[in-house]
Amino acid sequence: PTGGSSGKIRFAIHDWKTLVAAVEGLWKHFDSPAISSLCMLPLYHVSGFMQTIRSAITGGKVVFNLGSGFIEDCQALFSLAPEDRFLSLVPTQLRKLLQDDLSVRCLGDFRAIFCGGGPLPQDLARASRKARLPLAPTYGMTETAAQVATLFPEEFLAGVEGQGSPLPHACIDILNTEPESGNVGDVSVQSPSLFRGYFGGSGRGARPLATGDRGAKDEKGRISILGRSGRTIISGGENIDLQEIENAFLETRLIKDVVA
Repeated sequence: PTGGSSGKIRFAIHDWKTLVAAVEGLWKHFDSPAISSLCMLPLYHVSGFMQTIRSAITGGKVVFNLGSGFIEDCQALFSLAPEDRFLSLVPTQLRKLLQDDLSVRCLGDFRAIFCGGGPLPQDLARASRKARLPLAPTYGMTETAAQVATLFPEEFLAGVEGQGSPLPHACIDILNTEPESGNVGDVSVQSPSLFRGYFGGSGRGARPLATGDRGAKDEKGRISILGRSGRTIISGGENIDLQEIENAFLETRLIKDVVA
């Protein structure tokens, strides 16, 4: 299921070829012997579902978060998987885990902690860098079978912002750029991991996917996702990005969450 950002649920169709392409791209990106995961996301969400596919293809292990506790789940995974271990979180989960010292120690033992579902709040990025967590901000969606760009943890810890380089299986273009706004434009993705179409609709063919996101590229080709194109309003003759407003509120550290 997908379409939460548009308010209408649809069902994206994938097959084994699209899923394999997505896994192989991530596998090559990290040059890992196998991809083992602690799955803390629901299997009906692409980020949870793909963890099972990655383990099946690469020979890794998956430990499911079944309520025994984060530290116990980490220990179970670490005892089963001597190879690289990965974790996928949304910002709300990461914020909660950062409040517990033992959980922070466990987080440090992962090869990478994928964090997606939207731009990473600056205060959360600062706290993660201070704790020296191997955070890997990532970009992807149901239609792309999860990740198509991921920042390496070493880059994150060095202070690099954004969602990193496109994975080997993906080509990401920024179209209709606006020089006055730092060459921000519309994000387009071409990849063999793209979905085949929506259930009940016609096949989409091989054309690139217009994501509806706004983003930019730096001089090294790394992607920064800045928000949804439909989340810009005009007030007093000025273009205002609602994501920036939300970030400003979150930066105060006086509130838990905000929606503009």
